[in-house]
Amino acid sequence: MAIWRRSESWFPWYRPQAREADLERELRDHLELEAEEQQAAGLSSEEATHAAHRALDNILQVEEDVRAAWGFRWVETLLQDLRFGLRMLRRSPRFITVAVLTLALGIGANTAIFSIVDAVLLRPLPFRNPSSLLMFYESNKPLGFAHAPASAPDLMVVEREQKSFSSLGAFQNKDFDLSDPGEPERVTAARVSASIFPMLGIRPLLGRTYTRHEDQAATHVVVLSYGLWERRYGGNRNIVGQTIDLDRVPYTVVGVRPRSFQFPLPGPR
Repeated sequence: MAIWRRSESWFPWYRPQAREADLERELRDHLELEAEEQQAAGLSSEEATHAAHRALDNILQVEEDVRAAWGFRWVETLLQDLRFGLRMLRRSPRFITVAVLTLALGIGANTAIFSIVDAVLLRPLPFRNPSSLLMFYESNKPLGFAHAPASAPDLMVVEREQKSFSSLGAFQNKDFDLSDPGEPERVTAARVSASIFPMLGIRPLLGRTYTRHEDQAATHVVVLSYGLWERRYGGNRNIVGQTIDLDRVPYTVVGVRPRSFQFPLPGPR
């Protein structure tokens, strides 16, 4: 019995109405007892009642103090607020629709912003020594070009003359029409120099990456992303050496990138 009463003090929502009735009855008994003592001191019945209220000060404040002493008062307040809110929402279906849509848009926007911040600022780049990587552009400010793509001859000169970097690579984003046997689709890829993969510390999952000879001879070879290889070619481990068509030009598959490697931008896979 003592354990049950103690649990009621911890969890007042078990019998809230009974507890409120007990509180009112106890306060009323205190008032009556105080009024009787005031009457015994020589006050009239009306004066004794006023004196009893003054002695107990603010009855409402006493009730709130007692409820707070029960503990978990905030749970009762929360439940009351929730019940009130639900009643209001049932009366205004248009309001609840607007409220839900507003919350959905707010949550979606926050999620998108956090995903961008996480990918760009918080999560480290999945490359070797990411803090030592730099990206540079050519520029022609007199003509209004703050960033301009570098030409191949310029890159060769920079690579030959520079003494600040241990390695130098180049890439250019490009969309291709993939039209080997099967449904054609538009994929995002990149033309990269042979030095990109070793510079970033990436080893292929299958096959190999590009050679310097293929760089200079402009050979049509391709390294597939893991996602495209798995989705379109079913993870076929014999894909190396096969030919696929990009912009109606045959390219020989020489390798498959590891799952974690996405460079420079993730495209359709």
